[in-house]
Order: sequence, then structure tokens, then C-alpha cells
Amino acid sequence: MKALIVLSFFVTASLGRSAVIVWANQEIAIPNSSVGVYLNPATGETHTSESIGFSNTAVNFFFRGQAVLSTEDFLPARVGSGSLDPIRRLHPGDSVNGTLTFGPQGNGGSSGHVSTVASLDQFESGVPGYLGFQLDLNKNGQYVFGWMRVTFSSGAEEALIHEWAYSTTPAQEIIVGVVPEPSTCLGGFLWGCLVMAFHRKRKRG
Repeated sequence: MKALIVLSFFVTASLGRSAVIVWANQEIAIPNSSVGVYLNPATGETHTSESIGFSNTAVNFFFRGQAVLSTEDFLPARVGSGSLDPIRRLHPGDSVNGTLTFGPQGNGGSSGHVSTVASLDQFESGVPGYLGFQLDLNKNGQYVFGWMRVTFSSGAEEALIHEWAYSTTPAQEIIVGVVPEPSTCLGGFLWGCLVMAFHRKRKRG
């Protein structure tokens, strides 16, 4: 199904040059099942159907976020270069850029990234944390960088995708947890509306 999504588009100079940042603030539950929830960060579309699978989506969170399966369109930053290496927990203020390891392009899973106690790179069960990602926004092999705030759980706590943001400029860094103020630039908002309209038109076509 199509999920409701709140998108804000701004132009900011905080990254050294003008950039459009897309921010989505939305609570999406991650079920404790082998199906979980599928998400397309570019459009906000979600579904929980195994038969639909990755159609129009890019990443699958399941078993309360203890497992993650991604396509070549969504590559999370990992602690190693393998597709099964754990997803790395990032921290507010960290930079998501080309110095991180995003693993191979293609389908890949993740395990071992959730712990019952806090550690440098692991997510603490039931506690919100951040991951970084590369997103092939226009499916042309040019990746943009983004971050996502999530709560993963290895126990009875609720698991959620809370929010995410990405720059629309390929290879431009983005700072974890930073969302530009609405007053930054009205022109950025209007430009972003055109981007969203383009995505909708392309999907219908």
C-alpha cells in the first residue's frame, strides 16, 4: 500500500554548497515476522506483502529490525565490505559520505547489528539509533547519501522506522540528524514539490 509521508524540501548552505535535502518524518512499524515491512525511501511507499516483495521498494526490515535485506538501490553503511556484514550504527553529527563502507551492490542481508547493551557500532535493543545509506534515487547508478533513525529490537520492545533524510545531489555528504529549518529557502520547497510531482508522474507512467 502507499504510505502517508511528510516530505520537506529545502536548500541549505550548511554542507558547503547549495543542496536540496528531502526529509521524511513518519512512524513505520517493523513487525516481528519474516516478512516485516518493505520501504521505498524515495517515495515513502511501504507494504507488508511477501508476494509483492521488492516491487517499487528498495529495503526490507524484518524480525523487528534484527534482519535487513536491501536491493542495489539502497545500500546501508556496514562494518565490513560483505553483503552479510552488520549494519553500522551512526551517531548524530556523523557525516554520511564516501569514506563509509556500503558493501557490494546487489541483494544482501544483515545480522548481528542489534545488542542488548550499547556499543560503538551496534544498535541497542529498543533504543533509537541512526544508520547511513546510499540511495540510487533515479536508478541511473548515481547514489545520493542519507541517514535514517530507527529503533531495532531483539526483545519485546516495539521496532520502528522514525524518519530519514537524504541529499538529492549525488555523492554529496549529509550530516546525521540534521534537518534544515523551513525558513532556509522557500525556493527549495517549491523545487522539491516539482521533484515529488515528477516521481509521481513517472510512477503512474
